[in-house]
Amino acid sequence: MYPKAQLAHVFAEGGPIAVGDLLVVSSTPDYAMRWDHDSGKVCGPVGKALEAQEEYEDMIEVLLTR
Repeated sequence: MYPKAQLAHVFAEGGPIAVGDLLVVSSTPDYAMRWDHDSGKVCGPVGKALEAQEEYEDMIEVLLTR
């Protein structure tokens, strides 16, 4: 099975999203956010950002993880 890219709703809840950022489950249902590795919090991984986020609430292409 090959990795799959898909569009995902994202929030800037964890800070602005750049290409390559790890995205995790947001506190807002059906959205992802950037994982802040300095927080030390356990996260529910969603994937890696393939695009930078342009707005606070946006839709970007994400490489999904299992």
